[in-house]
Amino acid sequence: MQPSEEIKEKINIVELVGEHVQLKKAGVNYRGLCPFHQEKTASFMVSPAKQIWHCFGCGLGGDVFEFVKQTESVEFPEALRILASRAGVVLRQPTVSYQKEQDQKKVLHEINDWAAKFYAEILDKSGVALAAREYLQNRGLKPETVKIWGLGFAPEDFHVFENFIIKKGFQKKEAAAAGLLVQKDDGTFFDRFRGRIMFPLHDIHGRIVGFTGRILIEAEGVAKYVNSPESPIYSKSHLIYGLHKAKSAIRQHGEAVIVEGNMDVIACHEAGFANTVASSGTALSTTQLETLKRFTDNISFAFDVDEAGLQATRRAVELALHTGFNVKVIDIPKSLAKDPDELLRKDLNLWKQLVENARFFLDFYFDSI
Repeated sequence: MQPSEEIKEKINIVELVGEHVQLKKAGVNYRGLCPFHQEKTASFMVSPAKQIWHCFGCGLGGDVFEFVKQTESVEFPEALRILASRAGVVLRQPTVSYQKEQDQKKVLHEINDWAAKFYAEILDKSGVALAAREYLQNRGLKPETVKIWGLGFAPEDFHVFENFIIKKGFQKKEAAAAGLLVQKDDGTFFDRFRGRIMFPLHDIHGRIVGFTGRILIEAEGVAKYVNSPESPIYSKSHLIYGLHKAKSAIRQHGEAVIVEGNMDVIACHEAGFANTVASSGTALSTTQLETLKRFTDNISFAFDVDEAGLQATRRAVELALHTGFNVKVIDIPKSLAKDPDELLRKDLNLWKQLVENARFFLDFYFDSI
């Protein structure tokens, strides 16, 4: 028997789908609201006898593998691994090189997880993070929001994380490969992030793959943001900040709102706009847009209103149109705020109106010109 067939026999499709959809018995089948599009009348059906599901509203359907592909936005191999683990089915032994690569990625994920816990603990309890706590409070973030997004603080110390991660049993070179330490020419190491508020970066499945560190006090010659370097688990042009939390809301709303900064995303989610993501501090890439295309065909951009933000909007709009999106622009009044985060703190209702009345990109350009 093929592993896929064995998995189908062991996985109860009603239980699997029921983790995402509230199902009710409807004869021999089960019915619920489709998780992949907005609807008021349930048109999503699950057949336990045939081990399939189908939505008569949006037309999606398939078996357990297709359901995992849609909910997790993965391809078949990853869906196979997810369901094999759930069903207790052992897949064929991978090649030596593949296993070595997976082992390395596992170590990097573990180091990033420990780093997130370390920085969060400092932000929450340490006296050295008092200014960071005050900064986040002044930015209007609730304590529960800080915890939900796993924000932390890296002390102004060259070796505090280095000492911590060694005690956890990891090698300095492994922590450097994860981007958290920097190796000097003489072979010694030091902490990459110092004196910064730490924003964990999650991949689409919610795994921490890197960090963005924001300086507390801006100074000339000091980078406002420091990001983890590229690694086997982190690619800046692939990652979309907040997508692991926003993907369900994007499907439900049928639209993604794209902003520039991490704080913009967090503020939008805190205010109830959970379909908001950011391009992770870099110019929007084709790869990022193709990832978003799995969830929606509609995008509204809300970049900063300065000249750099307008240029970024123009480039992003052109790329999104080329990728096949329906594109709108959320026009923030320059006189009120420079970005979504600032506007939300001043006038939540106005932001809501601007999102609901986002303008077709050509109208936005005509008015700008």
